[in-house]
Formats: sequence, structure tokens, C-alpha cells
Amino acid sequence: MALLTVPIRWPSQGWRGLNQYWVFIHDKVDTFVKRFPISTNPRESRTEQEVELGQNIVILFRKLREGVIASKRVDLFTIELYETSACWSILLRDSAQSTSILSQLPELLQKYNRPRPGPQASRPEAQWAWTPSMTVIYFLHLLRTKWPSQVEFLAALSSHPQRRRTASEHPRAILPTTDASPTDDTIHVVRAYLTSLATAIRRTNYFTLATLLDPVNNTFLSSILRSNAGGNGHDISAKTLLMSVNQLREIVRDDIAWRYVHVAYREVSMREEVSRWLAHRLLLVDGDDDDWKGLVGAWMEKHVEKGEVVKKEAGPGHGTSGSWIMRRGAQGPTAVSPPVG
Repeated sequence: MALLTVPIRWPSQGWRGLNQYWVFIHDKVDTFVKRFPISTNPRESRTEQEVELGQNIVILFRKLREGVIASKRVDLFTIELYETSACWSILLRDSAQSTSILSQLPELLQKYNRPRPGPQASRPEAQWAWTPSMTVIYFLHLLRTKWPSQVEFLAALSSHPQRRRTASEHPRAILPTTDASPTDDTIHVVRAYLTSLATAIRRTNYFTLATLLDPVNNTFLSSILRSNAGGNGHDISAKTLLMSVNQLREIVRDDIAWRYVHVAYREVSMREEVSRWLAHRLLLVDGDDDDWKGLVGAWMEKHVEKGEVVKKEAGPGHGTSGSWIMRRGAQGPTAVSPPVG
């Protein structure tokens, strides 16, 4: 349990002390990951010790951020610290911390990118813009934590540039763009994906959402995940993006996909092709996951316990595969087999 240390007296330690504490945190993170491999499943159970040590990691990052604020430091170190802190708070399922950190990032980026005061105002040597993965993580967090409202999401997206601009052209831009920033094509693709996702949620289009939130088969998501995979062990943006997608899939599954299926169909066959269809429509699987049958069964059994579904076993008069009978919302089609595809 020895992850925490006596708080550093930041003002007397200076920037060197901050750098040393950053190395210290990385060592603790390495130790934690060796004991508890990073999971991107928001429902995966954790031991009490894993939760406690994970919270200690979050606290260490918070202490370092407090030191940075006290030192008034705004440089690449600060930005990397905030982005890394946000990623770990999401992976360790601390929604309060991730919300606090992400809400400060846009202003922090603007402070870093604005011209330095002086006789000849200059910009920092290296302009900084969020990567596509960090941008998507930010917006998925807004969708999830403010659900079902999209007010903050849309307000933030409106400040997201549609072309490359300097920070001064659009001072509130989430993704300040310079010559070192993503290309116009990249910005357009990120914006188009986020817009399509928000639209599908508002329209409760579960079919489109299943496609947009499929990290394996969705071209946009899979390309970002591939580009961020690997690295030195601290490049966790890919895992954080995957966790963010899975967290939103959980909400979409419960609030949109299941509601539609439950209302639209009175009876659903247990036949293999129908179960496969249902697994994808309920966002229980992604890509070519072959565990769909067990996942559908477990999902339905959970709703049997809630009294929302009745299981009809195969037998005389009930076909060879059996079916699931919906106990509510029998206003939809009476066919036992939803369309496959």
C-alpha cells in the first residue's frame, strides 16, 4: 500500500522537484500496471486492493497538478501531466477527477499557445494541439457525463475548428491549430465523426450507433487506436479511448438499443443467426467477437431477473431453439425473428 508519500513542499522544491515527482509517479504506475493489467471494460470487477491502489495513483497525479498550479508553470510538461492525469482517471473510473481535469485542458492549451509578453511577443517554440485521440476522449466524456443532455457537447464542438487556424483566430478552440497541428482532412474527419455520433444519439438510431461505436470495424476509431497502440508503456491514450468508447456503449445499450428492442419485438428467437444479430444491435460485441452467444444469454437472463423477459425453452410447440418473450412494450412486430443484417 506504500504508494503515497509525504506531500512535497512545492514552492521550495521548484520545477526540478516537479520533474522528480513526475518520475516518481511513473515508477508507481509501472508497479501498479504489473500487478493489475489495464482493463478497458467498465464493468470488469476489481478487488478492493486494486481500487485502493488505483485511487492512490489518482491522488499522486492530483498532488503533482497542485504543485504545477502553485508554481504557475505552463509548458509541455504541464500539458502532458494533465492529459496523462485525465487518461488515468478515466481508466481508473474516477469520473469526478476526469471531469475536473478535462474541463481545465482547453484553457490550459490556450495559455500555452498564446504569444508570450515582451517587447517582441513570441509564441512558444513548439505549438501544441490535441491529438485526434485526446479530442475524441474529451468529447466522449462530455456525452457520457452529461447524458442525455448535449448542450455542453455542442457548445464545445462549435468551437472546434473546421480548418487550420491560429489560436488567435479562434481563442476558445478546443483544438488550436497551427502548422504543427493536424491537417485540415484530419480535423474534418474528427468533427464529422463526433457530429454523426451526437446526431445518432439524438435520433436514438441504435443501428448507426452500433457502427460508430465499434472500435474494430469502424474505420475512424480503429485507425486512431492503431496509431496510438504500443509505445513505452505510458502511451495510454489508445486504452483510454477504448475505455471511453466502452463506457458510452454501456449507456447506449441500456438507454437506446435495449429500449428499442424491448419495445419493438414481442418475441425474439434464440436461433443462432438471431442471437448474433441481437449481440451486435445491443452493442454486446464488436468486430468478429465469437463470444456473442454467451453474452446475449447472460444479458437476457439479467432481464429475466428484472421481470422484463421470459425465457421460453425449446420443445413441442415452441420450435427447436426456444425464444425470449418480452414482457413489456408489445406494441411492435409480432414476428419471432427480427431482420438479420
